[in-house]
Amino acid sequence: GWSKTHLIIVDSNNKRAKKFRRNGHFVLDEECYLVIEITELTATQLADFQRSGIERILLSWEMLLANQRLHDELKKQSRSEVEEQLKWWAEIQRKEREDKERKILSYMEVLGQLIL
Repeated sequence: GWSKTHLIIVDSNNKRAKKFRRNGHFVLDEECYLVIEITELTATQLADFQRSGIERILLSWEMLLANQRLHDELKKQSRSEVEEQLKWWAEIQRKEREDKERKILSYMEVLGQLIL
């Protein structure tokens, strides 16, 4: 987790170098930073920032929480569980590849018979 959350709203001049290139979040020294980029918002969106801004903040917040949950889940898994999942995934990929190869060979046989 983190101890504090900061909200950074960025309205940058396009001529200056941008420190923040997109909406999102990051964690630094156990403090979370939500970044909301408003440079590209239209005048209408800025006028309605109470709605559109809150939507952007909530979206960044939800993404942060989802990433934190995923991180927590991965930390809970033991190395052997992760290795087992990777083996399972590799086996699925191998079977799919073999199925494709069998289908290609079958089509080639049919084509060969049609040509003869």
